[in-house]
Amino acid sequence: NQRIDFAQLKGKKVVILDFWSIYCASCIEEMPRLIEIHNEFSNKGVLVIGVNLDSFGTHRVARFMQGMDTKINFPVVIDKTRQIATSFSAMVLPTTLLIDASGKIRFYHVGYKPGDEKQLRSIVLQAIKEIRK
Repeated sequence: NQRIDFAQLKGKKVVILDFWSIYCASCIEEMPRLIEIHNEFSNKGVLVIGVNLDSFGTHRVARFMQGMDTKINFPVVIDKTRQIATSFSAMVLPTTLLIDASGKIRFYHVGYKPGDEKQLRSIVLQAIKEIRK
């Protein structure tokens, strides 16, 4: 059971949470864009975390992820009980949100269509400027 301690990240990291499922086509379509954002900004204080909401077990999700064309290279938390999803009201997938270094949710987006990542990217660029050095 993994825990995300947001208090430890406050002031140091911009956190992108992406709520997804292996059965959600638009979630899978969005994944390569999140990987690009992770690759570009992880060394600048951005932490991308996938929050998987599938309820049938870690092995099946892990197997699915291993078979993906573009490998997910950021942490993925299995939220089987939907505790994290409930605390962020993420009921529709995908839901992507950005929490800035001060702990404020700056971006909350439900669904995905190609091009949505441009808005996320511009908010990432703004938010990393505000990280306390």
